[in-house]
Amino acid sequence: MSNKMSNKMSNKMSNKMSNKMSKLSPYTPIAIHLKHSNIFSKFNSKLQKENPIATKNDINTIIKVIKMGVIPSYNTILTFCLMGYKDSVEELLKCENNIGQKIFPLTGKLFSHACMSGNISLIKFLQEKECEEDELDLIHIIGNGYSKETIIWALKNLSFGKIYHLGGGYLSDYTCILVVAIGTGNLDTVKFLMNEGFGNLSKNRNYITYGDLTPLISACELPFKYGERMITYLIEQDFKYNINLLSWTDTDSEEDIVGKWTLLFKLCKFDKNEIETYRVTHIEWIETVVKKKFDEEWLINVGLINNLNVY
Repeated sequence: MSNKMSNKMSNKMSNKMSNKMSKLSPYTPIAIHLKHSNIFSKFNSKLQKENPIATKNDINTIIKVIKMGVIPSYNTILTFCLMGYKDSVEELLKCENNIGQKIFPLTGKLFSHACMSGNISLIKFLQEKECEEDELDLIHIIGNGYSKETIIWALKNLSFGKIYHLGGGYLSDYTCILVVAIGTGNLDTVKFLMNEGFGNLSKNRNYITYGDLTPLISACELPFKYGERMITYLIEQDFKYNINLLSWTDTDSEEDIVGKWTLLFKLCKFDKNEIETYRVTHIEWIETVVKKKFDEEWLINVGLINNLNVY
């Protein structure tokens, strides 16, 4: 095999692996500020399970049912929208009941589900129909992990996307938009949004709010193979943190927990008084749970247990 062909195959495999690693498998975020993140809106939606006919884009069956006088629930068209089936959504919007009323009205909910689909053609179609938009539409596109090109389109063409892009909207919403990008595990998207102005709003302040902590709290909630680079980058960008980052959930693996805590103590300059307060407050948990996962010498070195074991 020639070097040229070998390099080509190697690059192809590398790109394939890179694409595979750039997207996180769907999971349900625990923290409230990640509720729209990581394809949570779409792939963890109950709509697909509850509306299998719509999920499979079987529009003919739905039309037959309507002609028989049976009116499907509004979730039917929402599912078609969620899946990005533009032609089917267009067909359903034409449907009327036996007294000439539209069965599926245009609503903000319909538009939001189109944004969850990431189908720009469908979103444009609903915009032309003057369907209502709201501030969560941009979040649905970013949080569902769509490409940078789709996000750029949304920033320039969604009503609230244009507002944010021009520097409008509430400052807390800028953090929320960045947080849902963090929740996708895609560092390139986070870097892009920061370059677009959705950056570190607390950098020049000497106090910390809970909102300031949410970017790093969100990064820490990711599985560590995605969270490691995200946590490192955010700390390099001077995002605020404190000892509250030290937690884990029942869904975290041993690797996630040890990797995250080790990295945090390596990169963060936690206040010694905070560490001591944390140690005293969580003494029983540290003794019974934390010590089973970490080397005792390491726990002494970082201050989570004291050298004399005197409490």
